[in-house]
Amino acid sequence: MKAGDEFAVVPGSDASDPQFTVVAATDRLVVWIYEGGDPDKVVVDYTVVDSSGTELECGHQWSADRDPV
Repeated sequence: MKAGDEFAVVPGSDASDPQFTVVAATDRLVVWIYEGGDPDKVVVDYTVVDSSGTELECGHQWSADRDPV
C-alpha cells in the first residue's frame, strides 16, 4: 500500500466475533483474524478491499519481480 491508502479486511460470513491482530514489518503488513479471539481458530476466509470497495489481491502494487509471500 502507498502512504495514505486505506483498506479493510473483511472476514467471511462464517466467522463469529472476529478479532484482529496486525503485525507491521519493513516491507509488509500481516493481519491475523481469529474467531472469538481464540488463536487456535484462525479465520482463512476473508477479503481485502480498498476504500472504494474494490477487492485487492495479495501483493497489491508490488512490482512483478517481488514475491508477495
